[in-house]
Amino acid sequence: MTMRELMTYGIAKTDDSARQTLLYLYEVMEKEGPFDGIIGYSEGATIAGTLLLHEQMRDKNEGRIPVLKCALFFGGWPPMRPTLDGIVLADESDLMIDVPTVHIVGSLDPYLHGNIALYNICDPDTAFIFDHAKGHTLPRDKHMVKELGDTVRRMVVEVNGGFSPY
Repeated sequence: MTMRELMTYGIAKTDDSARQTLLYLYEVMEKEGPFDGIIGYSEGATIAGTLLLHEQMRDKNEGRIPVLKCALFFGGWPPMRPTLDGIVLADESDLMIDVPTVHIVGSLDPYLHGNIALYNICDPDTAFIFDHAKGHTLPRDKHMVKELGDTVRRMVVEVNGGFSPY
């Protein structure tokens, strides 16, 4: 099964769920925020990316300034379009996540193609990729976690316009 076949299978059944999830996330952001960024793992990265694109659409259409300034994607998949009627792939869309991002991937992840598809729709000037050399899992090795922390700190410098809060 190709990436396009896999990602479009069942999309019609997920748009209502995604819409409800976005509404819930906006509610949490309003009540509990502000938040600087969002973290998503696997399908959670899909929702996180969708939320970022949805914030960009709301800014363009309604003048609502986006709240989130960055994202960490662990083993992610590409987001849904802000209209929730399909997925965003770089070779089919001009949409781009325009906030700094870190993409934590595992070169042995059977879903690596999904990770790279998500990376490809992010701003290439502020998208960092970090390979922990494992599968569809979170890095746990002490040295790997330290290196990941260094990568996240570089992203935070991007968020702060080149200024390091460290």
